[in-house]
Amino acid sequence: MSSKTISVPKYRHHKGSGQAFVQVNGRRHYLGRWNTQATEERYAAFVAKLAVCPTSLPLTTPASAITVVELAAAYLDFAEGYYQKDGQRTRSLDNIKRAIRVVKDLYGREPVATFSPLCLLAIQEKLVATRCARSYGSFHKFCNTPSEEDAA
Repeated sequence: MSSKTISVPKYRHHKGSGQAFVQVNGRRHYLGRWNTQATEERYAAFVAKLAVCPTSLPLTTPASAITVVELAAAYLDFAEGYYQKDGQRTRSLDNIKRAIRVVKDLYGREPVATFSPLCLLAIQEKLVATRCARSYGSFHKFCNTPSEEDAA
């Protein structure tokens, strides 16, 4: 009788989001804030469930439980590979990182299911206030109410 050996996935740190994660079969399972007692307990439970049933992955998080910071971290992983030209990353990646930093500050722990268009407006206003984005353009003018100067 042959027994398969299963490698134990590592408890890893996603530096961009500060999250702990485990990667199994190319899929990341985020556990929460890196290097905390709670995530170490989740990691231990994950490994225990994986040892019992290696074919079905434990901790498959329902979409409603995914936080904005987890989604942003997954997008950054994609963007780092996509926004490259001749092996060098493009300036678009830096712009994305700046925008995601604001998103994480405002809505990082919120569930993705509660993220709405009003949240996007708040993010846009924050980017303009911190001079990370221009304050003109058709979208910005359309979304804001006219100021007293515009009315005069």
